[in-house]
Amino acid sequence: MTGTPNTEDISGIRACVQKYIDGSARGDADLLADAFHPDARMYGYFGGNFMSVPIEEFFTIARQSGPAGDGYRAEVQSVALEGTAAVATLVEENYLAHDFVDYFSMIKVEGEWKIVNKTFHGRPAGGTA
Repeated sequence: MTGTPNTEDISGIRACVQKYIDGSARGDADLLADAFHPDARMYGYFGGNFMSVPIEEFFTIARQSGPAGDGYRAEVQSVALEGTAAVATLVEENYLAHDFVDYFSMIKVEGEWKIVNKTFHGRPAGGTA
């Protein structure tokens, strides 16, 4: 890294990820969409199947599934930042009866942090697969 991360940027990254958490918890596709760049994609394994889809498909899942429920928990594990690029790692428990680790590639666009890529691994809640 070439310098000390700006605390304002770290706060902006965390606020963007919090939109994702809140949108997932509420099943609020509009709030989720606000966290992502319109051209974002999603890659990962869910139910043993590989997914490579435009992020709009995740918004559809959120709309159809509704709120995550009382057992949903999410925690930001790490944030790495260099200039206008960042990576955030999020651990989610009990979202759609699955646990996830999400890796968000992020970019600062017109002064605002957005997720441009979600790469994840999902397994049944409490499982080891």
